[in-house]
Amino acid sequence: MPLNEDIIEFVHRKESFKQKLNSIGLQAYLYSDLAYFPGHHPYFSVQQRSYTRSDSHLIVFVHGLEGGSEDLAPYRNYLRLLLPNSNLKFLLSESNRLETWADFNQLADNLINEIFAYIELCSTPPSRISFVAHSMGGVIVRCLVSKQRASPIVPLFHTLLTLNSPHCGLLYNQRAANWGVALLQWWKQSSSLQQLTFRDAVAFRDTFLYKLSRNKAFANFRYVLLVGSYQDLYVPHHSALIETCKTSGRS
Repeated sequence: MPLNEDIIEFVHRKESFKQKLNSIGLQAYLYSDLAYFPGHHPYFSVQQRSYTRSDSHLIVFVHGLEGGSEDLAPYRNYLRLLLPNSNLKFLLSESNRLETWADFNQLADNLINEIFAYIELCSTPPSRISFVAHSMGGVIVRCLVSKQRASPIVPLFHTLLTLNSPHCGLLYNQRAANWGVALLQWWKQSSSLQQLTFRDAVAFRDTFLYKLSRNKAFANFRYVLLVGSYQDLYVPHHSALIETCKTSGRS
């Protein structure tokens, strides 16, 4: 079978490119050089499990400040591809799309209403509920746990994954970030930013985040995964990972 001219040209150009890389001392290979996938095992267990319709797992995706329902859609798509045989249901939360500057208690109530409305539309209720939350979405989920109206679904909670969520607030941040938060707070008159900067009460023990730290929300989940990043300009990594920082020790 004759070779396609485009393929021949591609091979020539690729080899020329590799020679240029070698000439500057970069020893590497190209992905197209691989004749097979580098990984032979899926990300998740290859063991197949039979699921019934009643054994469904609802995963709720909660966006952050000024976010939207599609912000976390790629994570939903990854789960669909990686767990094709699992009985997963997905809820891309949109109840707080225009409300993220409001009080966290209101945001949590909105999310509760949205979850119950979704469950009512399901032919069979989920047996487990997990959350994937970005930024302040993680704080909203923690606040939700303490709500009396959420008590019917709390026993179903399975996994909580938060991505750069300010669990410990926005204190001890970079100076530029502090100025940015202060400007947004002045411009938007945001209750949620007030709560994240511990300015919602005179006494520290009366602040929203201090009270939230005592509601033992994490204990209601079987698995809790916290993800933080040094590159995040607004949420300090120690807040996302619930760690102490050197600056707090000096204050």
